Amino acid sequence: MTQTETPPVPDSQSVRQTESVRCVDCGSDSVINRGPCKLTSAIDGLPEYEKQLINDRGAGHLYQCNSCGLGFRFPQVSEAELQALYANMPTRRWKYEQQTNTAWQLANKWLSGVTLADSKKAKLLDVGAFDGIFLKSLGNTWERYAIEPSANACESLEELGVTVIDRFLNPPASEYAELFDVVTLFDVFEHLRQPGHSLSDAVQFLKPGGHLIVSTGNCAHWTWKWLEGDHWYCHPLQHLTFATPSFFSNWAVQNDCRVRQMAPHSHHPGKFSKRFERVLETMVWGGLKSNWLRPVSSLCMRIPGLGYLRHRATGPYAPELADHLFVVLEKGKAPVA
Repeated sequence: MTQTETPPVPDSQSVRQTESVRCVDCGSDSVINRGPCKLTSAIDGLPEYEKQLINDRGAGHLYQCNSCGLGFRFPQVSEAELQALYANMPTRRWKYEQQTNTAWQLANKWLSGVTLADSKKAKLLDVGAFDGIFLKSLGNTWERYAIEPSANACESLEELGVTVIDRFLNPPASEYAELFDVVTLFDVFEHLRQPGHSLSDAVQFLKPGGHLIVSTGNCAHWTWKWLEGDHWYCHPLQHLTFATPSFFSNWAVQNDCRVRQMAPHSHHPGKFSKRFERVLETMVWGGLKSNWLRPVSSLCMRIPGLGYLRHRATGPYAPELADHLFVVLEKGKAPVA
């Protein structure tokens, strides 16, 4: 969702060699190949343009940068292809309700405790607001703004009274620089080709002492280590980059910000029984990647209730596990004259 360019893409043969790949964000060549990615098996239900991208591009590999901590898919689709994809995205594509998105619940709880320096109505900018369900949940407590690429979604936002200031995340125009008390990015980080650069752009919208709230996948979670590039959050082609706690800590130091909160959370809420089921599915599926665990996993697939795993082409969908991060970053305050 940003127009910043990435380093040149090597040819399809050299991309398999870790030493030929550099981190898409910091440029370091100290990266680890964490295995081939797999794309969604539900391709038949996707828009034609997205199907074509999947067929043309392939899935790439998941890499981990030792320098900044970022996880990233490589090679990636181009910025022009991403923008075309998002601009034509229907609002029904990612339809969440407030009670089924744990990041929104965490954000509402955090925002309810915010104390402002003045009595004016606080301003909040939601990057990638989509159809505005999160912004709607804020009611009239906040003056609401959005950055949103989907033309269809922009119509929904305008109906809610939300001001759309741009289609993609770029450095702010002068009238929006240091205007906002809070900037939010829910499930946006993973769509950014160079997330560290994009977060730096986002911070420019904040007043000194303002807060940047980010929620995204955490590729340091045990499920990512177990499944590697076959983790369910790698399945969508437009999921390009994946955070870790070390990435946010490093980025905060370099950008005069302070980590106020960093907490693991699940993408969706789930009962204990469902979470246990997801853990079991993940461990059985991941065991297939190991020579010495494969016989055990194959045997487990004969257990009633797990037999369906034999027919899967990709790793299990597990949004109820706490494989995401909720992060609140505070922008440094202006120096006293």
